[in-house]
Amino acid sequence: MQGKSLEELLEEGKQKDTITYPNGKLIVRVAKIKEGRTLQLRNFLVKAKRVVLSGHSKIMSASALDVPDDRIEQATLLIMPTSPSKTLREAIASSLRDIVTVQGQIIRLGKKRPKIKTISLEEHGQSVEVTLWRELADSSIKVKDFIEISHCIVSEWQKKKSLNTTRNSTIKGVAPRKIEIRGTVDALAIQDEEVEMCVRDEMAGLKDIKFELSLLRLELGIREEEFPEGTGDFEEYLISKLPFKVQAEVSGAHVHSFDIIDM
Repeated sequence: MQGKSLEELLEEGKQKDTITYPNGKLIVRVAKIKEGRTLQLRNFLVKAKRVVLSGHSKIMSASALDVPDDRIEQATLLIMPTSPSKTLREAIASSLRDIVTVQGQIIRLGKKRPKIKTISLEEHGQSVEVTLWRELADSSIKVKDFIEISHCIVSEWQKKKSLNTTRNSTIKGVAPRKIEIRGTVDALAIQDEEVEMCVRDEMAGLKDIKFELSLLRLELGIREEEFPEGTGDFEEYLISKLPFKVQAEVSGAHVHSFDIIDM
């Protein structure tokens, strides 16, 4: 008979005084199992660093133990391992089974199945599939949302890396991470008081950025009267300078700063 972890039993036994498993052979009094209490566990298995109980297991109260701080820290890391924040590019370059926290914009929602849903995240030209498990599959998320997912495990299927959520994972909405775009402007367009540029980024390939025309005039030191609005002369002037190198700091569609490196 397949065993269950203590965590799974407690999850099933919420709002109950006792849990019986399996077939009434193991009785667990929920009130006994709480932080700070000392228990004696016997006849259990350890699978993937988790205590797994069966009908032969014994759970009894015991006298308090003086647990060293370093052991408490080790136990805490087993329950809630560290999850460093990484870009999607860094996450995909990580070793298999590494635990990471990532963020990005949802570009695709896969078909939902019971307790499982696959989404695609994109950040700075890098995309990755993330499989959401259990209650996270029911998360109220949609395409174009910027989200952060903690405690993802790096996996691989058919030589393609992806991410899977774990029991410690959480999802929350976030502001897009600030990134630097650096590369060559291949094409541009001016409409009203905005300029849009197609930048061939050195790391992420083609990226479109759009920002106020006044920022570009300021960077070039060009007054508006030199190229009056609506004449098209300023756009023609910029086109004559293509290609030119730029760098910009952006988050999502917002451009925080823009600099021309070489024109």
